[in-house]
Amino acid sequence: MTRNFRYTRAMIGVVAGAAIAAGLLLMTLTAMAANQAVTVKGFAFNPASIQVTVGDSITWTNQDSAPHTVTADGGAFDKPLAANGGTATITFNTAGTFPYHCTIHPNMHGTVVVLAAAASTASPSAAASATASAAPSVVAPATGSGAANPGQSWAPILALIGGLLVAAGVGGGVLAVTSRR
Repeated sequence: MTRNFRYTRAMIGVVAGAAIAAGLLLMTLTAMAANQAVTVKGFAFNPASIQVTVGDSITWTNQDSAPHTVTADGGAFDKPLAANGGTATITFNTAGTFPYHCTIHPNMHGTVVVLAAAASTASPSAAASATASAAPSVVAPATGSGAANPGQSWAPILALIGGLLVAAGVGGGVLAVTSRR
């Protein structure tokens, strides 16, 4: 009876560890989806149209040898992009459609469609018809470079690794099954 009890307790630990790991995986996927990327290359925004959810950020990275800007047609945001690797990050806190352009090169255009957080199942056409009532917030780090902090993206991954280690029983003896005679 003692052996069965300990085995059952160990199995509960394994199931609990797997549930923690699955939860951490979902959190990691959600956290990783919160920052989208737009590349500026060949005097074009790629992708030209991008869809995000309220609270998400977009980081533009300039791969051209010329400087550019990311400027909302309605004036909601205006960020410079230095040549050869310059970045700008904008967090969108309001649902709506934000057409934008480069003020230096007027032929460069793009669109950001921001869906309401509660309406994550809403169709893109419904979101595209929404109008913005407030400007998105522009996020720039203390260095002023506009670059995202790479250390922030490692936290969810490290949490996932920790959850997997717990699930596997490394260091915690979760999988240890002993019998007494």
